[in-house]
Amino acid sequence: MVDSIRLGCRFLALATLVGGACNVYAQMRGCGILNVYDADAFVAGRKIGVAVFEVGGGGVGSNAGPLEKPRQILLEQFQKDLKKEKYFSAVSMVTADSPSNADYVLEGNLLGLNGGSRAGRYFIGGFGSMGQMRVNGRILGAGAGDSRPVLSDWECNVFNPGGPFDFGGANDKLARQNARFVSAMVTRQIGSLLKGKEGKTKLDKMEAKVEKDADRSPITGKSEAKNRSWREKPDWQPKDFLNEIDSFIVRSHQARSRGVDVLWLTKACFDAHARFLPSMKQTAILKTHDLKRGMLTDLEPVKPFVDQDAVVLLATFDVHATAAPFLWDAKRIKSATYLTHGRSGDDKLLPSQFLDDKIASYMVFDEKRIAQAFSSFRAFHPVLLVFPTKRPDGTPFFQSVDDVAELHTEVDGRQVQITFDLKDFDLKSLDDLKMGGPAPKGE
Repeated sequence: MVDSIRLGCRFLALATLVGGACNVYAQMRGCGILNVYDADAFVAGRKIGVAVFEVGGGGVGSNAGPLEKPRQILLEQFQKDLKKEKYFSAVSMVTADSPSNADYVLEGNLLGLNGGSRAGRYFIGGFGSMGQMRVNGRILGAGAGDSRPVLSDWECNVFNPGGPFDFGGANDKLARQNARFVSAMVTRQIGSLLKGKEGKTKLDKMEAKVEKDADRSPITGKSEAKNRSWREKPDWQPKDFLNEIDSFIVRSHQARSRGVDVLWLTKACFDAHARFLPSMKQTAILKTHDLKRGMLTDLEPVKPFVDQDAVVLLATFDVHATAAPFLWDAKRIKSATYLTHGRSGDDKLLPSQFLDDKIASYMVFDEKRIAQAFSSFRAFHPVLLVFPTKRPDGTPFFQSVDDVAELHTEVDGRQVQITFDLKDFDLKSLDDLKMGGPAPKGE
């Protein structure tokens, strides 16, 4: 009996320790402003409105408490916290039937909300979807209705198992705590970026850094040959599909915690996505072991290019939490993006489409340091690049499956050069460089 009590006490102590680590994890590294699209549009002393949060994802669990509670708390708490920042002259509420004359509007979507069982948050594990809230949103500029430009976007992923002895705590209580945390962190980051003397804010310093980095040598990355042993298996497991996808991704080195991962959407790569993605959980994007950096999380944006005479690349710009956000100048980045033939060094092949708004920016947690309670995140900005297969004079850009191509682009002012040696892709013909149709059902 005494041994049983001792064992129970040790188990409770371990649960308390794990729960405390989860709390530190959630409260330290949960939120980030991902992109700033127009730094010059932010001016102190203007009005901002906070819109009613929408439910925009399929990961909202019925076990997390009534939905209206976290949505209302987010609305009220953002108004309260933004007033504390004293950057804006007034903070108001925005509803669908009440157009706002505010200079800025903060809006958000509730993408994931899950409570899980109260005991499970401790004894099964709190790092998955237990006590989780995932919210993303945007800050809009001046305008009327849908004409407001997007000035910035943000996302928060919070894991919260409750306090050390909070076994009786209801899931709606956790949702309330998470909502308050989201509001506090986002408004704090807005303040840290914007507040200060003109020309001396953190955002001003980031802009100056971009200009300074423009003259530095390019960040580089190169494809590598892969031993595709998984192709010999009669039946593939999820890990095999992930390995197949990963074999078509080239990752650059990092500079100032920034880099670019480029996925070449060949037929084999597209088919691997088609077979793997249906098995992904909605919240899998939060876990690095469920996601290969640079891969797609949704095929819908690329389906229009299936069986088209085009080469489709997914360039995923990534930044570490400590260096976020991106200063995303779409016009500048597009002008710096092109393909060249690596061996002949011929003219630039410009993208026929540069789609930087078809796949939403998002964050994913870096879980390698959870035990030390210092887990952070990386922010990702995916861009679809569609290139013609022929030069302007009508001649084919690629002549052989042994050709070499170089993708040029930039990230926050720094040039990036990614080299693709096509023989590393193990292609049978040049037609395999393009996307095929969706994989047959059941295969």
